[in-house]
Amino acid sequence: MAGESALGTMFAGGRGAYLAGTLTLTEIALNRNALFAALLAAGISLPATAALSDTAPIHIAPLQRVDPEFPRSALRAGAERGVVTARLTLDTEGKVTRVDIVQSEPRRVFDDAVTQALSQWRYPEGRSGRVVEVEVAFKQK
Repeated sequence: MAGESALGTMFAGGRGAYLAGTLTLTEIALNRNALFAALLAAGISLPATAALSDTAPIHIAPLQRVDPEFPRSALRAGAERGVVTARLTLDTEGKVTRVDIVQSEPRRVFDDAVTQALSQWRYPEGRSGRVVEVEVAFKQK
């Protein structure tokens, strides 16, 4: 390929531990729980999918990685570099069950490549629903 991806990781405690530099993940969880309690007290019911887990991203190293390829579509779009932050949800076997793109620059250019590669990563066994945040940086050779 005409480029390659440089892989880096970022976990809670780094830049990813803050939302717009003002709220920590703990504060967000507390505010979310207060909001749910207020809605329930007001008699407003929420679908089961609206109740998010209380798991903040954890620091855990993958056992197996698959590096994303630099997309040809990015080259055609003139993107020579980019960064994507993704949140991975893991099952008990350490398999990635969900990839959510948290942020990407340029927007959507590298998202598919990151989602495809990170879906193949494997982590140590553990509790289902663990969340890991990963940052993938792309740079054209």
